[in-house]
Amino acid sequence: ATDDVVEYAARAAADGEASHAAQFYEHHLHVPEWVDFGQLQRGIDVFLAYAPVAGCALFYRSLTGGFSIPQIVEVLVATRYLVPTGRGRARSDRDKQRTMERLLDTGGMLACCFAPTADVDHLSMLTSSALRPKGRGWAACLRVRR
Repeated sequence: ATDDVVEYAARAAADGEASHAAQFYEHHLHVPEWVDFGQLQRGIDVFLAYAPVAGCALFYRSLTGGFSIPQIVEVLVATRYLVPTGRGRARSDRDKQRTMERLLDTGGMLACCFAPTADVDHLSMLTSSALRPKGRGWAACLRVRR
C-alpha cells in the first residue's frame, strides 16, 4: 500500500483496474492539443527571471492589501487557507501546521515544475519537460492540486 496518490493511480492503471484512480491517471496522461511546451518554457523562463522581485511585490504590496478585502477573506475562510478553523479563535498549532504544509506543498510543486528531467532525449534540459506526462512537475501537480 502507498499513500502517494500518483503512485497508487499509476499502479491501478498498469493493473488494468476500472477504478477512479486508474481513470484519473489515464486521463492526465493525455496532453491536450492546445498545450504548447515551447510557450510553457518561455513562461517558466520569465517566471524564474522575475520571481524574486515578484515575491517581494506580493509580500509587501498585494498580499497585505488583498487579505483586507472582504471577498478574498471569505474565500480564505471557506477553504481554511491561511486562516484558523473557527471564527474568532486564535490559530491553533494544527492550523499553523496545516498552513505551513500547504505553503511547502505549493513551493515544492513549483520546484518540481521547474526541474529539468534526467531523460537522455533532446528535451531533457528544458524545464518544461518536467510538465510532460510522468515528469516530476506533472506528478507534483497531480499530488498538490488534485
